[in-house]
Amino acid sequence: MPPHPRRFLVAALCALSVVAASAFVLGRLSAGPAPLRTSAATPTVRAEPTVPDSVSTTLPSPPARSPLDRAYPLPGVGAGTADRAGFSPYVDTSLVDSRPLAETAREKGIREFTLAFVVADESGDGCAPSWGGSGLRENPVAAQIGDVRATGADVRVSFGGADGVELASACADESGLADAYREVVDTYRLTKVDFDIEGSELGETAANDRRARVIARLQREAAEAGRTLDVSLTLPVMPEGLTEEGARLLEGAVAAGVRISGVNIMTMNYGPEYRGDMAEYAGQAAEAVHARLTGLLALTDADAWRVLGLTPMIGVNDVTAEVFDVGDAEELLEFARAKGIGRISMWSVVRDGPCPDGRQPRAVATCSSIDQEEGDFLRVFAAYEGPRKPLAD
Repeated sequence: MPPHPRRFLVAALCALSVVAASAFVLGRLSAGPAPLRTSAATPTVRAEPTVPDSVSTTLPSPPARSPLDRAYPLPGVGAGTADRAGFSPYVDTSLVDSRPLAETAREKGIREFTLAFVVADESGDGCAPSWGGSGLRENPVAAQIGDVRATGADVRVSFGGADGVELASACADESGLADAYREVVDTYRLTKVDFDIEGSELGETAANDRRARVIARLQREAAEAGRTLDVSLTLPVMPEGLTEEGARLLEGAVAAGVRISGVNIMTMNYGPEYRGDMAEYAGQAAEAVHARLTGLLALTDADAWRVLGLTPMIGVNDVTAEVFDVGDAEELLEFARAKGIGRISMWSVVRDGPCPDGRQPRAVATCSSIDQEEGDFLRVFAAYEGPRKPLAD
């Protein structure tokens, strides 16, 4: 994909104090838009993180351990479930949401959040995972996972995005890559993960093949241990369907044996020539991708809809001619209900509110840039319960 104007400047998270913790039981799971003619997802503008007093940011430090024992669960993190939610909004972990996630889950009825993004820590050999530069145990958003699960909700963690380097692109060693993914899964006791591949990484054949082999391996290990590792792919899209690079990546994952539970398409930032109805564009893209999934994944018409996910960028997109408003959200909700779409998401939770200075001509990281009430998009999309009949495992 050609370079595009949307790239987040990942905000440096404040150094967080850590406290000593007691030894933990070792656990091992055997186990993200381009203007012009290609599309990618994750928006670009980032703000300096601020930490509300109500959000705890203190994470325990690890006990002494062998280099082989890279992954173990955080205390109090709870455990992921195999349940899938009809709505799973993105949470930008480079920002601290003004509303704590557990409170949002309770007030809005959110059953799942997608935390984004885990990328490679490039300060080392490329095989160490991080939240855009901060360690797994240093991110104040990820620190809320236990509180979210205590409400009965869960999280899906997304690897990749438009910023940073996805682990498979940075780590050439398959064992090291498997360890990196496993470390994230085990640290947060995940049962659901997502891989958001976009930009130039879509065309990195060696990295894409390596990632697919490792994911398939981790799914086999999880199955052998009686556990679940639900995998979704998030890919750029045009109203005409998947980009060719995205289609090849999907085909390669299937050929490698990855069990794909969801193909989430980024219905945003198509290009300056797309100035029409954003909900209509999303529906066109969904129809085109659905037709491709029936053949590629050998699915029935209904099951192909259940695999499909839709993620708009709410408010003003990075391609500023594109504006997704609350009316578009209501239209997309009805489309999803009519088709039995597997999942709706949105970028992002923290943007679901008006800007302090009113409407803005550009995308802003912490507000929608349009006239709306606080939480309008969460209110609309949280009503989506998913398909009446879930996809069989």
